[in-house]
Amino acid sequence: MRVVVQRVKYAKLSIEGVVKGEMDNGLVVYVGYGKSDQNKNDWLVNKICGLRVFEDDNNKLNLSVKDINGKIMVISNFTLCGNCQKGFRPSFEEAMEYNQALEMYKDLLQSFTVAMPNSILSGEFGADMQIEQINDGPVNIIIE
Repeated sequence: MRVVVQRVKYAKLSIEGVVKGEMDNGLVVYVGYGKSDQNKNDWLVNKICGLRVFEDDNNKLNLSVKDINGKIMVISNFTLCGNCQKGFRPSFEEAMEYNQALEMYKDLLQSFTVAMPNSILSGEFGADMQIEQINDGPVNIIIE
């Protein structure tokens, strides 16, 4: 599993020109599942919800997305599993099979919803999405 977590001031997700989600202050989470990945979604949700990547009154990264009452936008992204070791065209052979990854993604969304009710936005698995975001910091965390 490869995850990119980005702290944002603003994010908007659209599919075919229709806005599916929009938020201020929070995290955008891109997640890609590899063939050999086991379901560690509960661990991942706990980690992301607890990440102290927001500044406190002393400008120290001491606050989590929960502490600031922020939102989390979760976006499936199989291209995170791309391998660029050879040539110029990424290989996606190590990405998890579509149906299995879809089930993992649904489970991830359910785990996030339990952890932070009314604070989770998501993309549509397998869709061509357009994401606008204003990164804050920037703060980018990679979790594997």
